[in-house]
This record gives sequence, structure tokens and C-alpha cells, in this order.
Amino acid sequence: MNAAWGPPAPKSQRTKLLLSLAVNFATRIPGAVGIFLILPLLRFDLGVRGYGFLLGALALGSTSTFLFGGFNTMGRRLVGEAHAARDREGEAAGVVSMFAVNGCVYLLTLAGIGAYAAVQPDPGTLFLIASLVSTAAFANTFDNARAAYNEHYVTALFQIVFQVILIGLAFLVRPIRENPVLAALAIQGHLLLASLVAGVHLVSARPYLLGGAARRAGWIARGGFRIGIADGLLAASLGLSVVWMQAGAPASLAGWYATLVRLFQSFAVPVMLLLMPLSSYVRLGWNDRDPGRQDRILRTTAIAGLGYGVMASTALWGISVFYIETVLKLPGPASLPVAFAIFALFAAIIACRSYSTIAYVVTDGARIARWITGGILVSLGIAVAVRGYLAQIQTVAVYAALASVVLLVAVLAGLAGQCQRGGRVSGTRTRQ
Repeated sequence: MNAAWGPPAPKSQRTKLLLSLAVNFATRIPGAVGIFLILPLLRFDLGVRGYGFLLGALALGSTSTFLFGGFNTMGRRLVGEAHAARDREGEAAGVVSMFAVNGCVYLLTLAGIGAYAAVQPDPGTLFLIASLVSTAAFANTFDNARAAYNEHYVTALFQIVFQVILIGLAFLVRPIRENPVLAALAIQGHLLLASLVAGVHLVSARPYLLGGAARRAGWIARGGFRIGIADGLLAASLGLSVVWMQAGAPASLAGWYATLVRLFQSFAVPVMLLLMPLSSYVRLGWNDRDPGRQDRILRTTAIAGLGYGVMASTALWGISVFYIETVLKLPGPASLPVAFAIFALFAAIIACRSYSTIAYVVTDGARIARWITGGILVSLGIAVAVRGYLAQIQTVAVYAALASVVLLVAVLAGLAGQCQRGGRVSGTRTRQ
């Protein structure tokens, strides 16, 4: 580890971090194979409309989970601080509180999915696919609890195993690819299975976690709601745009956009695979770092995130031309400004998430959360206002262009606020 990141954390924590990073990135190998091998098969086995329905249902499920991220972030922070202080009672309270809050949110997501599915042509299938995503997001609470201990590599190992099994079955057994629910299991099932198995492993190794009380649920709910609205609203708006396109745009264009968003999420995953264990590692020794090093960590994260976002968006443009449009036969928009706005949004999302993932666990994150929430709401409001005058993909482009600017400004505002605070953070640190 270089000087900017280097802790006062013990060597064992660095070993866990490196192991988590290595195994996390190894999970992308079967994932990449699945995307470029299974998606074309699904596209032609399900047909354009069936393929669009599948991706739209998955997007609906992702949209419903937008609050989980904020509560997981606060819970991970709480458990990590207790673990660093060797406070087992605090660890147990943090884990149980995180599950209590996420359990309530999970029930709300199922109700919301059910209400939307009830007025759709195929409510049962839509509900099953979307609720699979929601259930996996709830089970991800186990992963966040484990990440607080800098041990995310355990979940990642299970993900690799289940990915290989499910993708292999989907490739070999055609009836799986012809059924939307089974196809969704092939795409998403490894996340749910890995989280459940890793969760059993977690409580087996630390049985004292089961004895906690949900006394910090209110703290997680208050802080997590602010973060969930900020980052979750961004993810939800992207998912809703897929559902909206699938409902009214030409089937081929809706399929192009849904596939592009799906591929973008795959490109964004490495950022989270890197930053989830890294944020836990940084949190463990954050209070012992000097303000200058704290500032360098946040600046490095923002710059690296923007650089990767630009590279990922450029790669996605190439994939759109040579894979989605050529191999999958799903033509994209004819307008270059429309396409540019969408790809610019992808770059901005990665840059913002890179910064906020670290910032939320080491600072109060209020400034960047306000910028993101307010900016996204304004962008959505303008897009809704002009939707009657533009085609659906053009309306999406208007939102994308506005949101791109908002996200970049939010990162700059967060960095400026950190510099003004001179490294002061919330939590257990004593004011100098």
C-alpha cells in the first residue's frame, strides 16, 4: 500500500484487503463470460420483446432496492467502528440493527413491486423476477456485515462457485434460456445464494452477533435514509428509465438501452468490488490518519473514479457499436448528442460513486448527499416536463446530460467541504 492509503492498520488487515480485492476481481471472469455468452442466447431464445421484458423486470427489481445502499453503508460503518474498538456488543448491535432496518425496507420493496406488477400484462412473472433482485439485495446485508470485518473475499469466493454453476447450466440447458424466470435466476441467482451461504458462515464464526439488540436501528435509519436517497435515487432513476423505455419505446431501441445499462452495471461493479473492502480498510484506521492524508485519500478516489469512468464509457461505446448493434441486432439511437449524453452519465456515475463510497463511511457525507439528491430531483423534473415534446430516448438524454453535470459538481462540492473541515470527521475521533 502506498503512503496515501497506508494505515496504521495491522498487517493482517492489509492481507485481508488484498485477498478481498483479488477474489472480488476474480468474480468478474465468469460474469464477463456470462454477459457475452449468455445475453446473445437470451436475446434470440426469448425474442426481442421477451428479452426486453426480462431486462425491464430486472431493472424494476433494482429500482426498488434504492434505499438498501444507504442503510448498508451506515451499518458497515457502525460495525467497523465497533470492531476496531474490540466492542463485541457494539458489533452485534450494529449487525442486528442493520438487519432490522433492511428487513422493513425489504417488505416495502415487495409491496411496491407487487402493486406495479398487478397492473401489468404478466404480473406473476414480473413479480417473481423483480422480487428475486430485491431478495438478493436484502441478503446482501450479510455481505456488508462481513465487509465491515474486511473479509469480503469469503462472499466473493462463493459468488465465483455459484456463477460458474448457473451460467454453465444456462449455456447447456436451452429451456432455462427460454423461460424468463429461470433466465433471471441464471443471471442473478449467484448473488442471492452466495450471500446466504456467506451469512451462515459469518454467524457460525461469530455466534455472538446473534445476541445483539436493534438499539442502533434509529441511527442507521436516519443516516442511511439520507445516503440512500442520494445514491439510491440515482440508481433508481436509471432503472426506471429502462422500465419506461421498455413500456413505450420501439422494442429494438428499448432492448439496446436495457442491454447498455446492464453492461454499464457490469463495468461499474469493479469499482464497488474495489471500494467496498477498501472503504472498510480505510475506516479501520481513519481516525489515526492526519488531515493531509485524509484529503489525499478522497482526492485520489475521485480522480481515479473519473478516469475509470471515462475509460468505461469509451469501452461501452465500442461495445454498443460492435456487440449490441452488430451481434444482438439491436440498433441504438441515430443522434450522436443523444448517445453522448447517455455515455457521459455513465462516466459521471462511476466518478461520483467512487468518491461517495469512501466519503460516506469516513465523513458525515451531508454536503455531497444534498448535492446529489437536489440535483437528481431537478434533472428528473426537467426531463418529466419536456417528455411530451420529445421521443423517449431523447427525454432520457436530457436527464442524462443534466445529471452528469450535477454529479461532477457534487464531487467537487464534497472535496471542497472536506478541505474546509481540515480533515474533521464524524464518529469517534476527538477534536484536536
